[in-house]
Amino acid sequence: MATEVDAVRALGEAIGYSRMMQLAEHIWDAKTPGAAHSVGPCVAFLVPCPHPGLRDQQLGSRCDWCGGSGRVTRRVLEAMKGTV
Repeated sequence: MATEVDAVRALGEAIGYSRMMQLAEHIWDAKTPGAAHSVGPCVAFLVPCPHPGLRDQQLGSRCDWCGGSGRVTRRVLEAMKGTV
């Protein structure tokens, strides 16, 4: 019996990981509008998010810039200057 990891790996290898994520987002949003996760840029284009306003809040708070992922694009980081 294949595990979930094996199933995802097999599908990703068959149709491409980016396509798999894009389709999952599209199907999820069609099922529950507004609830789907959005597929973003490749990790190679991301930098650490300094989490403005979260330094003194409880764990689990969400950053308005990165949504809690801890990563943003360089362009977003530039837009954050002066707010951190």
